[in-house]
Amino acid sequence: MHHEGPRGDRRARRARLQTLTLVQASHDAQRAARNTTIRLVADVVGKLSMIALFAVMARELGPGGFGDFALALSIALLLTAQVEAGVDSIVTREVAKDAAAIGEVLWEALAVKLVLGPAAVVVAAIIGLVGDFDTALRLTLPLLAASAFFELLASCIYAVFRGLGDLAPEAIARTLQSAIRGVIGITVLVAGGNIVAVALAYLVSSLAALIWVARRLVIAVRPAWIRPSVAATVALAAVSLPIAIGAGLDLAIPSITVVILAALKGNDAVGLFGAATGLVGGTLFVGGALLVSVMPLLARANLPGDHSLGAVYETTSKVLVAVLVPLGAAFTLFAEPIIRLIFGSAFVPASSVLRIVGATVLLYAICDLSIETLIARNRQRVIPWIVGLTTLEHIALTLALVPTYSIDGAAIATLVSALTYAVLTTAASLRLTGRISAQRILLAPALGALAMSFVALASGTLAALAIAGCVYAVVVLALERRFYPEDLAWAASTLRR
Repeated sequence: MHHEGPRGDRRARRARLQTLTLVQASHDAQRAARNTTIRLVADVVGKLSMIALFAVMARELGPGGFGDFALALSIALLLTAQVEAGVDSIVTREVAKDAAAIGEVLWEALAVKLVLGPAAVVVAAIIGLVGDFDTALRLTLPLLAASAFFELLASCIYAVFRGLGDLAPEAIARTLQSAIRGVIGITVLVAGGNIVAVALAYLVSSLAALIWVARRLVIAVRPAWIRPSVAATVALAAVSLPIAIGAGLDLAIPSITVVILAALKGNDAVGLFGAATGLVGGTLFVGGALLVSVMPLLARANLPGDHSLGAVYETTSKVLVAVLVPLGAAFTLFAEPIIRLIFGSAFVPASSVLRIVGATVLLYAICDLSIETLIARNRQRVIPWIVGLTTLEHIALTLALVPTYSIDGAAIATLVSALTYAVLTTAASLRLTGRISAQRILLAPALGALAMSFVALASGTLAALAIAGCVYAVVVLALERRFYPEDLAWAASTLRR
């Protein structure tokens, strides 16, 4: 009896700790689900608005005009990629760890972007002047660069709210931006406007979102004004430099593809390629909505009483795969009816591109999860090496394939580089997380996608696409109930709450 008391106390303490851990896990899952839902709703509105704008632009301006806009947008994003400087992820990570750091880290992050941003806009204007472009394209370039710069300033504030676990302000700002951009852009196009008018719609909408979210930050958080020192700002830029290089190269991949296509095959090819890849890009928000919710969990993982990093990574991977596999399969299996519905018969040649790059929907999401994991654990130094290798591979493949295979060659290069990127980033992340269960992640979605392919073989119409989606859901639910009922119960409980 002398030894039973302490042993019983230890058992009781262990039971209480397990209970508290389960409660915390449930609370974090509910918060992540809530934030993911908020972000998804906002992004659905935004991407539908973008697809509508692109569809009207494609029909009104044709492949050549649409290609001009895609080229200008690619150059603008390429120039402003380094302005992000990787600081947003650092802001989210530091605020998630200590909310008292908001004032200091926010102003330092804004200082980095305010130094680099105007230079990018000036360079865009210079490229427009010296390049062999028409007047509309020359005006569009700096307007889109300025719009991207305003978005990057707003993203600093979004990063603060992400660290606090509140995605509502970002969701509202992005919805406002998408609505303004879509309404103004479509209106001016229908009225006979050109790409300059659309670029102005981009600029106005980005500025409106920045003003709204900045006002929201002042009201909700009231961050203390802390004058950023030069030393602190340089230090933040140095810490985030590997992320900046990785992000810049990451954005450079599609932009370089567009530039090579424009040089070798003309802007009509750019328009076709941009239509297909724009659809894929329009679905990346699905994975992004979950990842911005999970980033604080990754940052806090392995702290006393919190989740293990491996558990967060594996569960997030499973959700991403289950949700994104049917999207990628739909693009691959039903490419032509999707392109015809959205862009019209003039863009049907883009179907082959969509069929090839459909799988990148999932690959890019896995890459993003792995990158966020590395950043959350302060292992960002490996990112530039991975992205640099992938970029070199992509450029080499694009230059080798485009002269012979045109837009299909560019699509193949995109798919291969995305696969390389996913393999390398996942391998780097697994060194931190430890072993995860590939069967738990892949079994049900893979068989669900196989079932979708049988439906597509029977009929490739849009009606069959709806049936294929239902078949996928039935197969996945049946397999999860059979092999992983605890995962299914957790997901149902989280969604209900």
